[in-house]
Amino acid sequence: THIKNYAHKPAITFEEGLYDMHIPPDDAERFVEQLGVAFPGIDARVVKHNTGHEMAPDMWENCKQWFRRYLSVPSEIPSVTPAGG
Repeated sequence: THIKNYAHKPAITFEEGLYDMHIPPDDAERFVEQLGVAFPGIDARVVKHNTGHEMAPDMWENCKQWFRRYLSVPSEIPSVTPAGG
């Protein structure tokens, strides 16, 4: 996990599917916990969605909000059509 590489405390949000077997949400939660212990005050979180290993529309909406909050991006960010959608 290379926790020391996050000493600059970047804002991190993991958008996870509850049924994702490629990157289980519990692994992301453990990583966020380790970050919080190593770097108190870091803005790191896990947001779980009722899906598997795929991009759900609400995940993309959360990502767009993150981009607007932490990066200089246009107010209009394109929509994404989820796989199979």
